[in-house]
Amino acid sequence: MKTVLVLEGSGHDPHVLQQILRDHGYAASEMRESDWKTEEALQNSEQRYKSIYDNAPVGIFRSTLEGKLLSVNPAVARMLKYASPRELVEMVNQTSIAEALYVDPCHRREILDRVLTHRDWLICEERFRCKDGSFIDGIFHIRAVPGADGVSVELEGFVEDISERKHKDETLRFTQFAIDKTIDQAFWMTEDARFFYVNDAACQTLGYSREELVGMSVPEIDPTFPEEVFSRFWQQLKEKRAMTFEARHRSKDGRTYPVEIRANYVVFDGKEYNCAFATDISERKAAEEALRESEHKYRSIIEHAPFGITRSTKDGKLLSVNPALASILKYDSAQELKETINLSNIQDVLFPKPSERAPLVEEILAGDTWYVFNNPLRCKDGSVVTCRVHSRRILDEDGRTSEFESYQENITDQLMAEQALRESEEKFRVLAETSPTAICIYQGESITYANPATERLFGYSVDELCRMKFWDWAQEDFKDLIRTRGLARLAGEPVPGQYEARYVTKSGEERCVLVSAGVMESKGQPTGVACFLDISERKRAEEQLKTSLGEKEVLLREIHHRVKNNLQVVSSLLYLQAQKFSDPVLQACFLESQNRICSMALAHEQLYQSKNLSEVSVKAYVASLVEQLCQIFHCSDQEIACCLEIEDIELHIEKIIPCGLLITELLSNAYKHAFVDDRIGKITISIKGCDSEMELSVADDGIGFPADIDYRQASTLGLQLVTALVDQLNGTLELDRSCGTLFRVRFPG
Repeated sequence: MKTVLVLEGSGHDPHVLQQILRDHGYAASEMRESDWKTEEALQNSEQRYKSIYDNAPVGIFRSTLEGKLLSVNPAVARMLKYASPRELVEMVNQTSIAEALYVDPCHRREILDRVLTHRDWLICEERFRCKDGSFIDGIFHIRAVPGADGVSVELEGFVEDISERKHKDETLRFTQFAIDKTIDQAFWMTEDARFFYVNDAACQTLGYSREELVGMSVPEIDPTFPEEVFSRFWQQLKEKRAMTFEARHRSKDGRTYPVEIRANYVVFDGKEYNCAFATDISERKAAEEALRESEHKYRSIIEHAPFGITRSTKDGKLLSVNPALASILKYDSAQELKETINLSNIQDVLFPKPSERAPLVEEILAGDTWYVFNNPLRCKDGSVVTCRVHSRRILDEDGRTSEFESYQENITDQLMAEQALRESEEKFRVLAETSPTAICIYQGESITYANPATERLFGYSVDELCRMKFWDWAQEDFKDLIRTRGLARLAGEPVPGQYEARYVTKSGEERCVLVSAGVMESKGQPTGVACFLDISERKRAEEQLKTSLGEKEVLLREIHHRVKNNLQVVSSLLYLQAQKFSDPVLQACFLESQNRICSMALAHEQLYQSKNLSEVSVKAYVASLVEQLCQIFHCSDQEIACCLEIEDIELHIEKIIPCGLLITELLSNAYKHAFVDDRIGKITISIKGCDSEMELSVADDGIGFPADIDYRQASTLGLQLVTALVDQLNGTLELDRSCGTLFRVRFPG
């Protein structure tokens, strides 16, 4: 860097020049007064100072207040890139110093005003224009001095080119500013691991002030770098000159966080330094951890996906495959499937017809979206499954296609189910179309389908029915019932699935219809299905049958009434006839026959009074029968209680009469033989049902049935009749002598 001292004009006092040079930091020796006394000394002095003026490293100039150059030394011409001081002076004096040299001409006026009011040297910084149009930054010392005529005022001064120094200063300031403002933590440290400079980012991140950090050692903020580790690190850094690694910093509040450090070995002014930049990578580490978790999650999804996922090449090599496809194709593992295919290729191993793969690959590689198709694939055991395949091409960095990815879903069962559904739908269609029963389907309130039988039954066409609500053609009294039940059925409420209703055909004919209805789901909505069976003829037949049955019921009741009357006449005749005999035995025989006739007459009387003409209430019948028999058999000398344990059940006429005769015979037998010598006793008659079997028992606590008599081989008419009646009932007879006498009869109910 050169400094130019410019003295304008001539005739300067040597002592004054010496003082000027000393004022600006230049050495100037004192001249003895005797040196100036001689002409030779004077010439030598002028030559010496002219040499100083011409060879001075700083620019020296002198000018007028109006801006005309009076003189400049060569240093000024060199600074402004002129060939000589003369050229510079001539160029400037064509206009003025302000116009020719100042980048901002107005600025000279400001400087001039300051110089004229300033007694001493004025130091200014200015930008000047060079001959080639470039610019330099200069600093000059300027003052006002008397002119040569002693009246005018002139300017003299020194100018120095500071462009390079200013550039370096600006670069240094910018570098310092950049380091201070960077988001990375910057550290300068010495060989003993102590900081002598840190930037703002380091202070903010670590929570220390700059004064606290300067002088601290590395281990105090980095637990991973104790002194011995830093010593080894320093040696490695000197060898490699630059290193990048990860460490952990500890802030003032004790928080530790990961950092990436870029360390550089620097020699400055003969001293060794470590210049390090640290970046907080907490977020990056968290992102990496999140990425690892994401990769693990998505790897888990792929590994456990229920469908096959593959990546393959155009020529049929398998790059990756998940376990699901191996399972679909019945391989033990994804690795086995991959190795098997890559020993050959996909088309030869998996395709039943290898030639079919090439056209599929061309379709996949030709498009930018997913290409979807059904593809049969051969399994390990030779069987074939069908997969729904979604494939798309994958472009490399050059935009070329050589690979593609695919998703395979096993739809073999689905296709079979769809085929079965189509067959089922076809069966339903044929059945519905050919069924003689009217069938219609409705959603909401509208008919969506009606078969031909519906058209035939009601006389409306399918189009007409589909424009109607499903209760529109019902008879007025049934519309509300049909509507309420139909909508309730769609809502899932419990309603009868079958009922009778009346409809009016298109021709106005009223028909009685048996409605059978259910609900199903169709297209995601509840759908009602109704079948209509015309029962008009049946209802008319039922009415006729009811009328006929009513007539027959009246006739049958009359028959039972007449049979009962006839039996009572016979009973009365037997009684009258018995009164004619004086023989007690003969009279008793007639009376027993009368009792038997009464039991049969009583059965017909019960049938005549019953609502059911084929069955009689056992409880009512036996109660009446026993009451009647007790009146006949009762003797004033005996106190015999008769207890009934009869369940309220009904028996057919074919079984009630034999039961009545059995009770008559066994009760008569108990009255006659169980209680001798006027004994007091009890007779219990029981009838109960158990599953499909009936049990009739007559028990007494009398003297008991004689042990020497076999009731099966008895000669008496009563016991013979009992055995015959049991056989008539297809039953069994048991005799229990353990406590009195108990006859138990079991027969089918």
